[in-house]
Amino acid sequence: MYKTKQIGWMIIILVLSLSLGLLAMTMFPSEDIQDVRLIVYATVGVSAILLLLFYQLETVVDESGITLTFGIGLIKKQILLSDIERTEVVKNKFWYGWGIRLTPHGWLWNVAGYDAVEITYKNGNRKFRIGTKDANLLKEEIDKRL
Repeated sequence: MYKTKQIGWMIIILVLSLSLGLLAMTMFPSEDIQDVRLIVYATVGVSAILLLLFYQLETVVDESGITLTFGIGLIKKQILLSDIERTEVVKNKFWYGWGIRLTPHGWLWNVAGYDAVEITYKNGNRKFRIGTKDANLLKEEIDKRL
């Protein structure tokens, strides 16, 4: 079994910086701040939930398939090896971003970087990309089980 976790450090730093900046704004006594305090707290709360959901991507390859798990594990995807026609190491464009995205090359699950393994499914030209810090190793692990 192959298992790797990729931490989205940039996502963590951006969300924490934004949240701390917003919370710092509420520390100063001002009537203007009173009006937006609830909005700031709601924004920080939603940001915390999103951070828990997307701070890392775990990829597990075993004899039956590939399991992708974001964050604390509420968002998962299972890809059966029997459904895969081929794999290819690819580079994502920077504007494809992080998280779960629909790109011109199919769905992308990614938390950091630009390297990915593109999976082509047997039933048609459907594709799926898995962002990873070591695309060559992930491709090798999938291919040896196909």
